[in-house]
Amino acid sequence: MRLTVPLDLREYLQGDDKGKRELREPLCGDRRIAIKLPSGAVADIQARIGIAEANRAKPTSTAFNAMRYPMSIEGIAQRHYQKLLALDDQLRMIDPRFASIGFDDVWIENLTETFNGSVCRVSRQDC
Repeated sequence: MRLTVPLDLREYLQGDDKGKRELREPLCGDRRIAIKLPSGAVADIQARIGIAEANRAKPTSTAFNAMRYPMSIEGIAQRHYQKLLALDDQLRMIDPRFASIGFDDVWIENLTETFNGSVCRVSRQDC
């Protein structure tokens, strides 16, 4: 996955990315996992570009209001959920015994609610 960095932000990129014309994020070698990850890879690259934009704004202003690519709460939850699914797939491919490990049903239910956007911020009985 790769995205072009705007010309005026290239010098503000951090670390090894500094001065690069485009940023790349490798996808997993396994095709099934790679198909699930593009949105997360794009979000990671967009976050790095957003940090560069914030770095550019630092010397000239006291406040930086918005990132170039803001993520909604649902988008953040979906990205987290997709990464957990990809990790689960990787672990199952490494060791088939991973599938026999039990999970806390409440944790799974909370994760599903988070993904669906129906998380209750108070105790479960109050929902």
